Amino acid sequence: MTERLHKVLAHAGVASRRAAEQMIRDRRVRVNGAVVLEMGTQVDPERDAIEVDGRRLANVEASADHIYVVLNKPLGVVSTVRDPERRPTVVEMVNASRRLYPVGRLDIDSEGLVLLTDDGELTFRLTQARFAVEKEYHVLVNGPDLGEHVLERMAHESFGYDSAGWSGARGAGRRSQAAGTPHVQRPGLRRRRAAAGPHWPAAPR
Repeated sequence: MTERLHKVLAHAGVASRRAAEQMIRDRRVRVNGAVVLEMGTQVDPERDAIEVDGRRLANVEASADHIYVVLNKPLGVVSTVRDPERRPTVVEMVNASRRLYPVGRLDIDSEGLVLLTDDGELTFRLTQARFAVEKEYHVLVNGPDLGEHVLERMAHESFGYDSAGWSGARGAGRRSQAAGTPHVQRPGLRRRRAAAGPHWPAAPR
């Protein structure tokens, strides 16, 4: 049975679908010895010889037993495979025997759950907006009561919904919770909370 090449690469754990498409654009992928030039190329993973950067792709069915690692990312660690600034990465923390990559990102100043896997299909379904996978963040507030009007403004400007998506944010040192959108604008959240006044030291997911 034939499938689109980028989907085969993702299912084999080579990369996410989007990254696999970029590999094809960069002419890094060969099928039966020929460089692939068309994005919609159909392949049969059981019959065709697929190579990425000159390395033969292992049988997709044989690679069906994927690895899934749930990591509690600490502060100061970046959610990437490798970092040009040589900061510690989530991949280095798990030291897996196979190539893993993080599903989505938590920025360096955040802590919390990060999923690492070699399952490209799962990565695609968890990160694409059309599947509407909900994310939840908790923010620790050190400071005076923000007030409902501040919370409502922050929720609307950073997340696009009203303050009903927040809970427990009243009072100093209390933990608040934001949930709902598949793509939370975390940089926007940091700008809003900086403008609000109190110091917010961590935003774990």
